Amino acid sequence: ALFLVGGGLVLVRARRNAAASQALRDQQEERLRSLMLMQALADGSSDAIFAKDTEGRYLLCNREAARLIGQPVERVLGADDRLLFPPQEAAAIMANDAAVLELGSPRTYEEKLTTPDGTRLFLATKGPLRDVHGQVLGMFGISRDVTGLFRANEELEQHRHRLQELVDERTAQLRQLNES
Repeated sequence: ALFLVGGGLVLVRARRNAAASQALRDQQEERLRSLMLMQALADGSSDAIFAKDTEGRYLLCNREAARLIGQPVERVLGADDRLLFPPQEAAAIMANDAAVLELGSPRTYEEKLTTPDGTRLFLATKGPLRDVHGQVLGMFGISRDVTGLFRANEELEQHRHRLQELVDERTAQLRQLNES
């Protein structure tokens, strides 16, 4: 009887361990699916999406970010901005990143960067990257190329200025006519 009870306890323990192992495998598979989904979302974006550790080294970089940097993803990961951008641009990016880490809240910056497509203007939203306990592990960012919008606004402003000059000229001409 003792042998049967002991064997039963071993069998119950083995089933519990097997169930716990299966639950752990299920959780890991779900996390892997979630990570794969997040990577697919990031790679499908036309915005540059990235994450850096507290030292400024890239932990994550989507295809668009790598394309804009002009390097393959494998070269970007582990590098910091000093290896990827001209010194003045790298310093500006790193200053913005440091401010986000210091303030501990998301911020949006305009960043002018040299890319394989020429100098571009980006609207970069950056925020602290935290672990489950709220400790800052680094920072994340999403940068949108707003060069076309910026140029269109500049062109619109030039047209407004020219239109105002024409209105002023016509107004002056009308005054002269009225005074004569």
